[in-house]
Amino acid sequence: MKACKKCKEVTCIGCYETKCNKLRRKYYKLKWIIESYIEKLFKEKVNDHEENWDNWKNNNWDDWNNKEYECEWGDEQEYIELKESFNFEKETIKDIDEIMICVSEGSNWKECDKIEIPIGIIRYSQRRINPLFQSRNGELFRNHINDVIRGLKNKEIVYGKDLPIIEVVIKESKIYSMDNRRLYCLKEIFESDEKIYCKYRKDNKNFQRKRLQAEYERKSLGDGENFDYRSVVIDMYARGKEFVV
Repeated sequence: MKACKKCKEVTCIGCYETKCNKLRRKYYKLKWIIESYIEKLFKEKVNDHEENWDNWKNNNWDDWNNKEYECEWGDEQEYIELKESFNFEKETIKDIDEIMICVSEGSNWKECDKIEIPIGIIRYSQRRINPLFQSRNGELFRNHINDVIRGLKNKEIVYGKDLPIIEVVIKESKIYSMDNRRLYCLKEIFESDEKIYCKYRKDNKNFQRKRLQAEYERKSLGDGENFDYRSVVIDMYARGKEFVV
């Protein structure tokens, strides 16, 4: 990641982009600074890194969660109104927790290790999912995601037993799920900071195919390049495409 020599900000694509992109760059600059700080702590083998991080994380985030953000635009100052559903603190904490896990634990994971991570940080490896699960063991009918969610709520379906644990892959310090329908159901049940068991998998052709398809669908849906893949579109006609990897 490089910084623009003129405005000294990362992921800069020029100084005349839209106000939304300018705000997005400020957000990614904050993530970049924190990632560098965390990596430096681990390289120096600082034993109290968790305490330092907790102190930093508990700072006042009120300014970041306001509905309006002050943004310098040339010689003028304007305000950018964000969607009320966007919570800068929660989304940033998810990204930072993800970086912490990838830096401190991810390098030690081995193929098929059973790991425990907060469900909120796990990203979808695809942009769209079909609401019907694939049939298993010769079943005549395919389960709908709403039926699985209902079963999880009523304790009729147990994660890790009736619903297999999801497999995850780390790519560019991001944690992606290989099982997107299952992830969607679990996100409807568990709080974002609740930890669930997953199976770690190394980067593989199936994952690469999913990511190629996701990027194709992201562009077709008009999502920006910085889309975080923490939300997904339910599409009855969604199906895997034969992407060559």
